[in-house]
Amino acid sequence: MTVHPIDDSQRRFARVVGFAYLFGFTGMLNEMYVRPHLLVPGNPCDKAANILANEELFRLGVLVDLLCFASVVLVLAGSYVVLRPISRGLAFLAASWRLIEVSTAIVMTLASFYVLELLNDPGYARAFSPDQVQALARLFLNARPDGYNVAEIFLGLGSAVFAWL
Repeated sequence: MTVHPIDDSQRRFARVVGFAYLFGFTGMLNEMYVRPHLLVPGNPCDKAANILANEELFRLGVLVDLLCFASVVLVLAGSYVVLRPISRGLAFLAASWRLIEVSTAIVMTLASFYVLELLNDPGYARAFSPDQVQALARLFLNARPDGYNVAEIFLGLGSAVFAWL
């Protein structure tokens, strides 16, 4: 087994990774408070009205998610720098999988804005019936967990390789 000396950049990035992991837990705020407050089970009309009545909270949830994903980018970049001396190829593979994970999650999060557009834009109210608009909004809301399930596959792959290194 070859022992690689640790350089200063690896030490700095190891600290960045540790901080980014802690910062990444802010995403739990969205899952534990924002989403349950807005997306109560029941009538889709109630969900739509609840989102419109709390639009700022809905947008805050999107912002918190995006900040959480920014911390994931810091984790993957820092992990790559720290583990690159062990195996450049495997570190790159793990970072690539984690980048696919965060890209998928960002796209799913930004799709939340389609819900607001559907519910707020009067053009949709003229083109579709209220039930159809709410069904489309519900489709975007229900697609979010499916997209995250796909992202978590790449989270697992990338994390497994990083952990192995």
